[in-house]
Parts: sequence; C-alpha cells; structure tokens
Amino acid sequence: MTAISSLYSEQLLFHHKNPNGFNKSFCLPLKKEAHNAYCGDHLVLGLSVCHETQVIDELAFHGESCAVCRGSTSLMVQLLRKSRLEQAIKLTNDTLAALRAKREWPLETQLLQCLDSYPIRKQCAELPWKTVLELIS
Repeated sequence: MTAISSLYSEQLLFHHKNPNGFNKSFCLPLKKEAHNAYCGDHLVLGLSVCHETQVIDELAFHGESCAVCRGSTSLMVQLLRKSRLEQAIKLTNDTLAALRAKREWPLETQLLQCLDSYPIRKQCAELPWKTVLELIS
C-alpha cells in the first residue's frame, strides 16, 4: 500500500469512528432505506431540503454497516450537507462514476480512491451515494 492510499485509508477509518450525521433516530421529511447484500450493510438516510434555496438543510443516517460504508456515508454527509441540490447531484454522480470505473476522482472524494485496490469493497462505499441520489433526484 502506498503512503497516499494508506493516508486515505486512515481518513476513511476516521470517518467510520467519528461519523458525521450518524443519529440513532431522526425526524426528517425524506427517508430512504438501503441494503447491501454482499456484506450486510443496512442504512437509513434522511434529509431535508429548503425548497426556496434548494439547499440541503440536513442530512443524517443510521443503521449497521461496515467501516467502508459508514466512512463513505460520513464523508458524503459532510460534503453534501448545506450544499445546493445541483452541486450535490453533480458531486454524487461524479463520485459514483469514479467508484464504478477507473475515472478521475472528484477532489472532494479522493479519499475513497484507496478502494481502487479493493474493487469488491466499492459497492460498500457506493451504497450511500446511490441512496442519496435517489432522494435528491
């Protein structure tokens, strides 16, 4: 493992241990449940959007998931909370494209690039991004 991928792995593990937006219970108007049959990840994402400004007011999650999934979800919450919907959709689509194929990673989500060495784990990181896209599109 290179020093860069090791650093990214450490950052992803930090997000797992200190997750942004992790709430056991929340009351948000939009919710979506997601499962990853491969490793048993189960997430419930919730969000609220200010319709006047088209800004994501709040984004939170709960559930049981592996370190990669929880770390990816935490990063996603950090990046998308308080962003405009159009920006959130673009970043989400760009991140999913990078996860699905060896494409250039968005600067904001480059810490997920460490998963290029572990392609089977990409579906764990992909789960929250696919789910939030279903909520905001």
